[in-house]
Amino acid sequence: PLCIAFVARLLVFPFAHISHPTLWAYGTIARCMLAGQGYSVVWRGLGVVSKPYPTAFMPPGETMIHFAGMWLLGDNVHGYIVIFVLHALCGVGFVYFSGKIVAKIFHNTRLTTITLWLAALYPSFLFATATFGVAAPVLFLNAFFMWSALSLVEAVQTGQKIIQRTVVFGVVSGLL
Repeated sequence: PLCIAFVARLLVFPFAHISHPTLWAYGTIARCMLAGQGYSVVWRGLGVVSKPYPTAFMPPGETMIHFAGMWLLGDNVHGYIVIFVLHALCGVGFVYFSGKIVAKIFHNTRLTTITLWLAALYPSFLFATATFGVAAPVLFLNAFFMWSALSLVEAVQTGQKIIQRTVVFGVVSGLL
């Protein structure tokens, strides 16, 4: 299901508005970072463009995806393709962690398989890849967060890998 999930997400590429994607504040912050202005945002409105101001307005996960794409190949179509592919990979991560969550909770192979295929092919999850917004990464991060929370609970109960699971849980929480 993971390979099919990746290919299915790549197939929504024609719907991605790749030449003029809406990058929202994530793209604005990424552009400020690329310009050496740090994690900042430029406010636009009433015909006025402000100077960059440091911000905590947006969580860093999606901003870092935009930054990676633009840093690798530029603030252009090639960079936006990288962002799209990173969103597709987030979709695969969502499928993976959805399966892990269901397996951990229900211990049922059939239910896990159904979950994997639904997460891999459900249309809303596929088209989340093409939005250039937070949908695909948030699906991934929320599933990763839930899995890490369940893993931390399991570690506390068994007394094994508590520090490791706590660190993973903390990092994932910070990216949300």
